[in-house]
Amino acid sequence: MPTIVHAFLSVMTTASLVTAGSPPAAAGDPDDILTIESIKTSGTGCPTPDSVTSEIQDHGKVFVVGFYSYEVRAPKAVSTDLAVKTCRLSLKMKQKPGYTYALVSVNFRGGASRGKDARARFVGNYAFTSGTGNPPVVYDDIAPKDDSVAYEWARRQETKEFVWMPCDQAAYLNIQTQLDVRPGLNNTSAWADLSSTDGRFTTLEFRHKQCDK
Repeated sequence: MPTIVHAFLSVMTTASLVTAGSPPAAAGDPDDILTIESIKTSGTGCPTPDSVTSEIQDHGKVFVVGFYSYEVRAPKAVSTDLAVKTCRLSLKMKQKPGYTYALVSVNFRGGASRGKDARARFVGNYAFTSGTGNPPVVYDDIAPKDDSVAYEWARRQETKEFVWMPCDQAAYLNIQTQLDVRPGLNNTSAWADLSSTDGRFTTLEFRHKQCDK
């Protein structure tokens, strides 16, 4: 993979997790207020249980997700290359008895490069099954210049509707993402990833508090 130029763009909206199987959820500490009880994933960007990892930090205030098969490229360098990949994560959240929580933000991080007139794009959104969340947001500029330089990008999505989940009730958080690239007019190349192989992780930030008595 090309060397990444650390040129963060203006952050707009921040991240988190796994595919058709159910990989083990991140092991938690007894003091964790919020944990992930189970994870389900589907899509070409997270095709196997081991293509995604997760970790709980700060007693459940931060979830860190790593992707390891989420890269797109055009035109193809090898037969397995794809120009479009998607990943859908379904997280079953579980809070400590007597607590409630709310999602603050998701921060997506990856790399991208594009040649003259080529495109590298990311689409992402998240929502609870209750309907609260953000609509899909399209980011056309994850590689800011068509100079074939590899850039590191970050896009932060902040919750527009700050909603506390019902006390002592499990809820599902769905995160849906898409990466797509298009070659330039002279078949100049483009690639993009949502990959953690270079230490770039998607993070989910939560807030929690004790329920009213």
